[in-house]
Amino acid sequence: VQERLVATESAQELVSIATNMSLVKGMDAVNVATCVFRLGKYRPRNGASMPEDYPAAVRNVLGRARELISHLQARAVSNICYGIAIGRLHELAAEQCRTVMSEAMHACDVRSFAEQNLSNTVWAFATTGFREADVFKAVAAEMRMKSRREMDMTLLIRLFNAEESCILDIGNEKSLLLLRHFGI
Repeated sequence: VQERLVATESAQELVSIATNMSLVKGMDAVNVATCVFRLGKYRPRNGASMPEDYPAAVRNVLGRARELISHLQARAVSNICYGIAIGRLHELAAEQCRTVMSEAMHACDVRSFAEQNLSNTVWAFATTGFREADVFKAVAAEMRMKSRREMDMTLLIRLFNAEESCILDIGNEKSLLLLRHFGI
């Protein structure tokens, strides 16, 4: 399945995979993450017509993602969240997207995220507007730990650009991070 997913070059090709329930049921965590990411990447934009089955494809793959929540590792969670955000998939299946993103973050140890994956995931939550204060409290705690070692400024910039007016103490400095949206 992974080879077919990676070889797709259009939304229609991806939809043909994601609407084939035998293929979807055979997807593992990596396949699901790849499929959601690519559904986001290939969502028609700028007035281009969407394949008729595109929303069904999104729902099918998100359903499979939910079945595999306990098997998703940090990178897969990041790819799923990022795919949902870049493709605005939450406009097609809001509750399903919110549920998958939230449950995936709760099932995955935030300490296992590479900084770029954590940055992408935080950006995805900000972009979709999904409020998950407890997730961002865990992110803030991880930032405090990382700041004592080294902290990739990309994550801080992503958080800073995410929303407005929240101050998080990250070690010895206070940094203004724009997370008001998340109610922290």
